[in-house]
Amino acid sequence: MSGFRFGEFSMNVAERQLRRGGECIQLTPKVFDTLLFLVENAGHLVAKDTFLKHLWPDAFVEESSLAQSVSLLRKALGDDGNGSKFIETVPKRGYRFVATVWPLDGESDTGNGREAVKAQAPKEPPSANSELSLDGKWPSKQMRSRWVRLTAYAGPLVGVAAIWLLSFWARPLPAPRVVGTTRLTNDGRPKWQGYEGPVLLTDGSRIYFVEALEKGQAHFTVAEIPVSGGETVPIPSPFSRPQILDFARVRSSFLLMNWTSRAELEAQLWTFNLLGGGSARLNDLMVSDGSWSPTGDEIVYSRESGVYLAGADGRDSHKLVTVPGRPGALHWSPDGRTVRFTVADPGTRSTSLWEVSADGAHLQQLLSGWNKPSRECCGVWSGDGRYFFFQSLRNNRWEIWAIAEDKRRLRKRSAEPVQLTSGPMDFYAPAPSLDGKKLYVVGALKRGELMRYDGTSRRFVPYFSGLSAEGLDFSADGIWITYTLFPEGTLWRCKMDGSERQQLTFAPMRAFLPRWSPNGREIVFMGAASGKPWRIFRISAEGGSPEELLQGHENEFDPTWSSDGKQLAFGSPVWNVESANARPVAIYLLDLRTRETSKMPGSEGLFSPRWSPDGKHLAAVSSDSERLVLFDFAIHKWFEVASGGVTFPRWSRDSKYIYWDGLGEEAFVNRVRIADHLVERIVSLKDIRKTGAMGSWAGSARDGSPLVLRYANSEEIYALDLNLP
Repeated sequence: MSGFRFGEFSMNVAERQLRRGGECIQLTPKVFDTLLFLVENAGHLVAKDTFLKHLWPDAFVEESSLAQSVSLLRKALGDDGNGSKFIETVPKRGYRFVATVWPLDGESDTGNGREAVKAQAPKEPPSANSELSLDGKWPSKQMRSRWVRLTAYAGPLVGVAAIWLLSFWARPLPAPRVVGTTRLTNDGRPKWQGYEGPVLLTDGSRIYFVEALEKGQAHFTVAEIPVSGGETVPIPSPFSRPQILDFARVRSSFLLMNWTSRAELEAQLWTFNLLGGGSARLNDLMVSDGSWSPTGDEIVYSRESGVYLAGADGRDSHKLVTVPGRPGALHWSPDGRTVRFTVADPGTRSTSLWEVSADGAHLQQLLSGWNKPSRECCGVWSGDGRYFFFQSLRNNRWEIWAIAEDKRRLRKRSAEPVQLTSGPMDFYAPAPSLDGKKLYVVGALKRGELMRYDGTSRRFVPYFSGLSAEGLDFSADGIWITYTLFPEGTLWRCKMDGSERQQLTFAPMRAFLPRWSPNGREIVFMGAASGKPWRIFRISAEGGSPEELLQGHENEFDPTWSSDGKQLAFGSPVWNVESANARPVAIYLLDLRTRETSKMPGSEGLFSPRWSPDGKHLAAVSSDSERLVLFDFAIHKWFEVASGGVTFPRWSRDSKYIYWDGLGEEAFVNRVRIADHLVERIVSLKDIRKTGAMGSWAGSARDGSPLVLRYANSEEIYALDLNLP
């Protein structure tokens, strides 16, 4: 084909000429290319992006350059202002050549002495309403009239159909959504909290999970329910604290971990057969998470900062990749090419989604910058690989989200995650059904129950009517109490009998560990808005606006008053040491009159300060939570008074004892006598599952009896009916 004819114009492509009759129309190279691209795609919409890539393939230009070329072309063709004769503008999308175009096979124009060479073509050029017959002759006038009538009707229909199809393909697919919800359990018992929540697995007929034996207990067992819901049935196993990870390919065996303590970061990796109850440890592996490959012949697992690959028996292990944090919640893609997992950053306490190829290549973070701070976790693919489900924490609530993974369809999909759940409870642990029609999740209403240890009955009993509160502190005169509600994080104060209750802070600020001033007029506390670092605030006991006491650093923790009320001691969190704006881990003093701060000598590596009521000592904890130390203001020296795991130290009101909670499975409330450093065990916490804004909270009542916030969440399993386009 040597060229084209449209209207009174002819194009010679080889010689790059445009003629009207015998006149040669002068076009710049870009304008000629613009015309040629339009003519070659006559009748079709040419998108602006396509045009720009075709005309300027190796350069970035603005759309104005294309608009200018089209404008010059219209002038050369004598097109009217609306572009209705040759070039149609489709607003915000592109251009379409609307004139009838005929090929010039074998034709050429040679200047003033025009010669037309026609090969197997009619002697006369066709008109707009002509029809070429099979024998190469133009049809009769009657036939042409019939063609005109046919195209008059069919042409618009074809055009409308084409426009509809183009708009249909251009529109993104509808977003996935939940169209129904069914509660499957009704026991209220806690589901095992693993990496960032429980794990649900299904074999198509039943759902498997780990659950507390009794509500509020810290002892767990593997359990099952039908996918339609019903009675929870425990599955006997030799494990005291199991965490299920994955199903085998034939779905008759679990991959699980057996924890010996809540304080552990890694545990033994086992297989457990559902049919016979047999179990086997996998090559002495200690892991923080693991998952079988889709073929069942490999295991991916994590420990410390590495992701590893091993055979199905746990042997022949090698590291795939090292990540910036602690990896867990590992899942393979259905095609076995990719592993996705969660990385917990101990410095910022954020969690993010990552992926790596099965050969260890192409490590990358997903959704970087999407949520600040990042709190995404525990993703899993649908069985067909079309969607990836995960949980995300925003505004202190976990919700389930979905990402469309299938990029092969003609219609577009949104690249942004789509929220599937929306409170009022927390949702986590997504697990797709085998047919892809449902998503099983755990829904939880967060709540704690305030408990006090009664030395007479030797058991924990509700305190303040079992209020869901933590951080309790009592005024020096014994009249007032301050606390924060869990999980809301709002600061309150009231009298000891519960009267004159008043809320002092409001969302979006979250408050923690309030402390009365010695004169009972003010309260200092840690406060933070969503996604913001913790700061130290002071507020009047009568209410008002909180005053931020320090600026310029991230995460100032644990304010505690001096006995005269003129100073505060505070610390820095041990998990924020890598932040550029964080203070080094140490104990600091703030002079409330001058607002000057100073670091206490020899306090490096210490946190969680507590000033004694008599002002003589300051207690603190080592950064590994293994040692309790005291600073004696009389001799200006630190000395160790206890070791073996220390959390939430607190003084007796007479300054003779320090109480604290130990760590580990056999945790106890302990105390040490200051006079002779005698350590005593007060009560075991092995049957108490604690909760709180920082994972758990413990304190003391005014009489020194231990206080805990007992885990009292209502957790149930739900089936979400999905509409997945």
